[in-house]
Amino acid sequence: MRLIYLFNSRTLRKGLWFLWIMICPFSLFSQSLYQQGLALAKKGALPEALSVLEKAATSEANQADIFFAMGFCYEQLAKPHQAAQFYQKTLQVEPDYWSAYFKLMQAYQAENKMPLVEKTLQEVLQRLPSDEERIKILGKNLVEQNETERLDASSLLLLQKFESLSGTLPPLFQLIEIKAYFAAHQYEKAQNKAENILNTITTQNALTEEVAYWHLKAAFQVGDIDKMSLFLNRIKREEWLAEAKILAPRYYYNLGYAYFFAHEFQKSEQYLRSALAIDPEYSAAQVYLNQIAARKADKSRVINLTREKMIYQEHTQHDISFYKDLARLYVHQELYNQAILMADSCLMLDKHQPEALFLKGIALYKTYKDAEAIKTWEVLVHFLEKHEKELDPEKMAQYYFSLALAYKRQKKLDLAQKNLQKAKIGVYQDAVLYELNHLKE
Repeated sequence: MRLIYLFNSRTLRKGLWFLWIMICPFSLFSQSLYQQGLALAKKGALPEALSVLEKAATSEANQADIFFAMGFCYEQLAKPHQAAQFYQKTLQVEPDYWSAYFKLMQAYQAENKMPLVEKTLQEVLQRLPSDEERIKILGKNLVEQNETERLDASSLLLLQKFESLSGTLPPLFQLIEIKAYFAAHQYEKAQNKAENILNTITTQNALTEEVAYWHLKAAFQVGDIDKMSLFLNRIKREEWLAEAKILAPRYYYNLGYAYFFAHEFQKSEQYLRSALAIDPEYSAAQVYLNQIAARKADKSRVINLTREKMIYQEHTQHDISFYKDLARLYVHQELYNQAILMADSCLMLDKHQPEALFLKGIALYKTYKDAEAIKTWEVLVHFLEKHEKELDPEKMAQYYFSLALAYKRQKKLDLAQKNLQKAKIGVYQDAVLYELNHLKE
């Protein structure tokens, strides 16, 4: 008990703490200001780190390292101009501080000063006496950039120079190139590069798995949904598969949904199946796949029953409903001429019946009577825009989207674009962006 009391004694704790400070040469207080600044920077306390490093610059000898650390802090604070100033100071103190050259290039890149990026690269190459050393230094800094994922257009410049000196890019540097294209928003180049690698290297390893992951991401950015799942089976890492499940299935589902209601069932089925291929438990996609399968069933019995019911109804409002139901059934049966007749019968009783107008437009569009389909759908959207106070946004997106597809097929791209922009609502946004990206094809 006495020992426990002594250990918990405030006086003893103070004494032990004082003793620790006196005898421990590696205590925090023995750190140089530079080391303290680095520790603060690693914790993310960047303003405090800069304050400490500023003091270090006036009292410690390793000026180049201190200036480099200050440049890095300003870079992390998204202040590329100040970062560039300290990288320049680093090089004034130590002209062969190679990492500072490449950091300076990235700072210039962030300020969009590409001529200075190229000038800095030329300075590096001139200071290195042989191609062998140039390749070594360029390669080392590219690998460092890959590890920190600090890749941009300036990195592409290094890669081009590396390739011109070495003759070809080793697989690791091809991966870095893909990431650099992606970081520079050159997604199509990233996708094509990844696809070429994966078609050439069929063996499964960590590098090809990462290439497959970046291919998926680039294809998503391009909107090339047909190829998003092309190399999915080569991705094994759980966190990447989890990201793919968040990214791709929802995107495929959104397209499948939009094309389902545009009665483009072949496209819809393709995208819904892609969603399920990536995430078999994506139940919403399965619901619409079931509906696509159901529409292929014979509807003749239901059609005959609906016709018989009409005979015994006396109210016009019931006839509107029956004609509309028949038009829908005939569209699903791909009996488009009969669908047009039923829709017209409905419209004789109510000329602005929205669903009848939409179904008539679908039947006309499916029989390649695009001009008549456009006229029908224009009547529909103009009426709703003018007379309906509470428009259903998703329904309107459905109508605008179908109208845009008809204009696209007629090569009236300005009008197609105008209606696609109006359809950019909720679940339709991905399909709209996909169509906008492929409008001129």
